[in-house]
Amino acid sequence: MDRPAFLKAISYCQRNREKISYFVVYRLDRFSRSQVDHYTIKTSLRKIGIRLVSATQEVDETQPESILIEGIAAAVGEYESRIIGLRAKTGMEEARRNGRISNLAPIGYLNARLKGIGNSVIPDEVLAPYIREAFSRYADGVQTKAEIVDELNRAGYLSPRGHRLSKQQLGKILVNRTYAGSVFVNDKEGWVKGTFEPLVTLDLFERVQDRLRREKAPQSKPHLRIREEFPLRGFVFCRKCNQPLTGSLSRGKSGKRYGYYRCFNQSCYGVNIRKEIIEKEFVALLARLIPTRQFAKAFISAAKKAYTLRKERQSWCLNKEKQKHEQLQAKLQKLVDMYLDGQIDMDMYKYKHTSINTEIQETGCNLRHLTEEQIDLFSIIERAVYCLDNAANMWVHGDLNTRRVFQKALFPMGLTYCHKGKFGTPLSSKHFNYLEVLQMNQELMAGGQGFEPR
Repeated sequence: MDRPAFLKAISYCQRNREKISYFVVYRLDRFSRSQVDHYTIKTSLRKIGIRLVSATQEVDETQPESILIEGIAAAVGEYESRIIGLRAKTGMEEARRNGRISNLAPIGYLNARLKGIGNSVIPDEVLAPYIREAFSRYADGVQTKAEIVDELNRAGYLSPRGHRLSKQQLGKILVNRTYAGSVFVNDKEGWVKGTFEPLVTLDLFERVQDRLRREKAPQSKPHLRIREEFPLRGFVFCRKCNQPLTGSLSRGKSGKRYGYYRCFNQSCYGVNIRKEIIEKEFVALLARLIPTRQFAKAFISAAKKAYTLRKERQSWCLNKEKQKHEQLQAKLQKLVDMYLDGQIDMDMYKYKHTSINTEIQETGCNLRHLTEEQIDLFSIIERAVYCLDNAANMWVHGDLNTRRVFQKALFPMGLTYCHKGKFGTPLSSKHFNYLEVLQMNQELMAGGQGFEPR
């Protein structure tokens, strides 16, 4: 319905309704590719006395068969439109999967069709230097976004549409991984290496992201004061108003002090319970959330198997990256020799040197990731299962810090508590959901299902 000429025709009909009796189309699918739009616009025309007519498909609204044919024609039109759209989307996604940008090139690049590659992008000689300068200045950590914007604008930055750079646009540029030579395929597959020349190195891009993350880190906020007597303070929430429970001591008639957990919201009296009661119920909850022995055994076995396969794959990738790194180093040395021997000129040397050096930095970054210090995953997994199996005892006998770390690990979003003395369903915790999902293949499982009461 957003076709300009079509809307212009409808508007013309509305203005000249006294002179028009028919709206003529070649075929009904030329009128609309949506059943809803077809009948909506047809009804609107009929209200002003204009009848829809197809030159090649006779529709007699007095005959049921004609009405059926019209409906089928509208449905087929919509079907064809969606098939075309799906094919286009699939084609563009496949192009991205192969490392090509399938849409309009971002600022700093120009769309181009390259021999042997097809549609791709090349650096914009005018704007690419500004993009590189923006990343470099921001990574240095000296200037703010506003200062960088001012300097680039003073240096003559103008977008393809003639606009000056803004702080918001700079923010979008700095988080766009395309400038590091990557292409976003889809939410499931993420980013892949592109077939075009990156404007910045991957190392520079990651340095920029590190600074952005630091600047986005939330400022410290006032929090509930931690007290040894109330380990559940701020961790358990009132189900009625969703505010964290606080803890306080009240003096009885005999002069003895009693601990209570209350709703932090003074206008809500959803929770007001003795400390001993709610903590006893929490320990009982921990005691119930114990993995069955069959599940724990299968979980450890599956995790070890997956980790071993991952290590083998990592070792293979490491060897490949080392070979690639050595080949690139040799390629760079050969390039230098060719330049010194006069086989290539300065421009060709600079172009090839930049390209090879970018790949060397990327392989170097990959090597660092692949050779990071490895953890003893097997003992960690066994320790984790032991902790789950003894959750209640560990919480009861642990100090305040141990208790709170344990609580956060098992229930990262906390727990809700209602006035009837019941906790909200703890299995909403993503950690327990992950463990439920890990009841994967039947051959790995020997009976019990996940967490069960004992």
